[in-house]
Amino acid sequence: MSFLVFYEASSIFFTPGLQFRIYLEGRDNLNLPTLRRHLRAFQERGATDLYQELCNVSQGARESPQSFLLRALALKQKVLFASKESDAMFKYDKPLVNAMFAHAVSTGLLDADIRHDMKPYLTDGNLTDEELMEKLNLVTCTEKERVKKMQQRRPLAAMDVKESSNPEKIQPDGQKDKGKRLRRYTGC
Repeated sequence: MSFLVFYEASSIFFTPGLQFRIYLEGRDNLNLPTLRRHLRAFQERGATDLYQELCNVSQGARESPQSFLLRALALKQKVLFASKESDAMFKYDKPLVNAMFAHAVSTGLLDADIRHDMKPYLTDGNLTDEELMEKLNLVTCTEKERVKKMQQRRPLAAMDVKESSNPEKIQPDGQKDKGKRLRRYTGC
C-alpha cells in the first residue's frame, strides 16, 4: 500500500511526457527501494558534492535569513542521506555534518548582528532543527525591530550649510561683507 501511495505521489512531481516518468511507468516489478534509489539518482549529486556545497553555502542578497536557514537545513539532510547510500564513496557522519552546518550558517548569514546572536544556538548541539528555526525567527524579528527603532529616531538638528541670498550683510563688527556668505541652517 505505501508503495502505491509513494509511487503516485512521486509521479505527480514529474510533468507528463518527461522521460524519467515514462521510464518509471514502463518498469516491471518496480519495488520501493528501487524506486527510491531511482528518485534519489534522478538529478541528485553525491555526498561529496553536497558536502562541498554545504561548506560554501551563504545567504543570497535577496534571501531572508529564514529561507537561507531552510536551504542549509535541506542541504544538511541531503548530505546525511547521501552518506547513508551503500555506494557512497565517502561517508560523512552526523557530528561532522552538524559541525559543518553550524559553521556554514554562522559564516553565511549576511547580517552581522543576526550572525552574532545566532552563534550560541548554532553551536548548541542539543537544539532540534525546529528550535533552531524558532530561535532564528526570534533573532530576526528582534533585529528588524531594532533597525526600525533606529530609523524612526529623529536626528538632532542638522547643521546644513546654505548660501546666503543677500551678498552684502553687515557683520557684527559693523563692516559690510562684500562676497557671498555662508550661513548655518538648522532645518527647523
